[in-house]
Amino acid sequence: VPAGEWVPHVEAFVDVSRSPAQHSAGVDALAALVNKDKLTLFDLVSKMDMYLTTTDHIVRSRGILLLGQIMSHISFKWLDVNAITTLSDFFISRL
Repeated sequence: VPAGEWVPHVEAFVDVSRSPAQHSAGVDALAALVNKDKLTLFDLVSKMDMYLTTTDHIVRSRGILLLGQIMSHISFKWLDVNAITTLSDFFISRL
């Protein structure tokens, strides 16, 4: 999936000045891309690197929250044991 199809949704979510409706729409759009197998969760995480590793605590926390929100909206049949383990380790390391 070209970045132009998913980056605006990430940016809308991490921008705290946006409305809750825009945040929710971003989650829904990204979850739809993952559910339709147009974007893998691993690709999303790797492409979100700048949002997840920035020194801006607000952007980083919103990026992590976005991943959690997406995971709550996707069909878990797409995740194998390795994916679940890796994502669990990622979230645990952020706590």
